[in-house]
Amino acid sequence: MENESAFPTFVFTDERGVIVGCSNNGMTLRDYFAAKAMAALISQYPPDESQMWTLDGNSYTKRELAFRAYQHADAMLKIKEEE
Repeated sequence: MENESAFPTFVFTDERGVIVGCSNNGMTLRDYFAAKAMAALISQYPPDESQMWTLDGNSYTKRELAFRAYQHADAMLKIKEEE
């Protein structure tokens, strides 16, 4: 599974072909997908008073919820790779 950049690098050159700047790669595509999944999970299931999230009848800590978000990201990358 390739973990490419979510925001590829672009190199800028002048009219003579001299590099005058470049952009940063930023986050990986996996991180980008996980952030989107995390936002979706949190928006649908707000935390309770103890700062736990309940999904499908199970309670999760912030760390466990982040792990689930990366599981979703990995699944998205796998599907993308299959196309």
